[in-house]
Amino acid sequence: MQFIELEEIWEVNPAEVMAQRPNRTAAEHQVWAVYCAKGVRDHCTDVKATMPFLLQETGLEEEAIREILQIWANIGAAFRKGQLP
Repeated sequence: MQFIELEEIWEVNPAEVMAQRPNRTAAEHQVWAVYCAKGVRDHCTDVKATMPFLLQETGLEEEAIREILQIWANIGAAFRKGQLP
């Protein structure tokens, strides 16, 4: 039997984060900047990123990223979009 590991995806609107959380922590700013850069590259405002991508780009611990994304989800600026194989 073979198992497929799924990647968690989060969709964030960086402009909404900036409007709702102008005084971000350094770690929040780091995650926010990654989403901004990806949004520019992908030409979109609602930016999707996987957890492995966020871990690689920020260098932060997974728990810290999850806490940030949950804060953003609570203000309506981030949404967990499911998982990809």
